[in-house]
Amino acid sequence: MIAAKIYNSRYVLQRYLRDYGENDNISKISQYLSDRRNAALEATNADSLRGIEGDAANAYFGVFDELIIDKTSQMHFNGRTRRPPKDPVNALLSFC
Repeated sequence: MIAAKIYNSRYVLQRYLRDYGENDNISKISQYLSDRRNAALEATNADSLRGIEGDAANAYFGVFDELIIDKTSQMHFNGRTRRPPKDPVNALLSFC
């Protein structure tokens, strides 16, 4: 499941690159997620797997604001927050 989660995160980045052109930060993180997915498939214990999942999530959310196309709106991502979400983007992420 963790490898699939990382794969799906990378898929979102790859789709952005396909639809909107090259972005060095997103390309770098996409490759990193590919490496993290492979590491997840090879993990030998739950602690290392949780670490890989956390690293991958941090990397993905580190470029998430770049995925928001409309920079004129109030939709900005400054980091993941939950319980309660502190901005509109986090509210949408929690809702979805």
